Amino acid sequence: MSQPVPDPEPTSAGLPPATDGPSGDAAPTSVATAGPEPRRPRSVAKIVVAAFGLAALVGLTFVAGFGTGFAVGRPAESSYEIRVFLERDATEAQKAAVRTALERLDLTGEVRFKTREEAAADAQEKFKDYPDVLDSMTADNLPETFEATITTREPSCAGISPIAGLGGVDEMFVVRPATDDRPGVRLGC
Repeated sequence: MSQPVPDPEPTSAGLPPATDGPSGDAAPTSVATAGPEPRRPRSVAKIVVAAFGLAALVGLTFVAGFGTGFAVGRPAESSYEIRVFLERDATEAQKAAVRTALERLDLTGEVRFKTREEAAADAQEKFKDYPDVLDSMTADNLPETFEATITTREPSCAGISPIAGLGGVDEMFVVRPATDDRPGVRLGC
């Protein structure tokens, strides 16, 4: 007669030991320990997609913030007009020196020179609604002028101010022209 087979003792993991076939003999096994399951490797594709998504988000934030200049407390770029009025008796050498000094600046466009006649024609157009002013806007009363434009976030008078001291210069000023959303400003260069 056969004897009943006793139930195997559970292992430390709470599972019966593995058997080696139909006879029920226990096979040598290692004892499993309770604990977290091992981590599965993540898909490389998911990691790459997440990295690109994060990079795109950071890039958009950078462009939106720094592109306007206001996200970091910096003003947006503005254009400034430099106007140099010459003395009536300025020589050609003095005019050339003023032009050269202006061209050394980081200008947006080219240096423009206006004769007295061009200045009078511009004034006649600009002040056409003020007939009492037009009488004084003639080529005899207006100076020859150099004009140039710079575009910058933070204007500096360092390179501009010395131009006012050149021979043949009567007056010079730098202005940020008025726009629809802000008034014009004259800098003290």
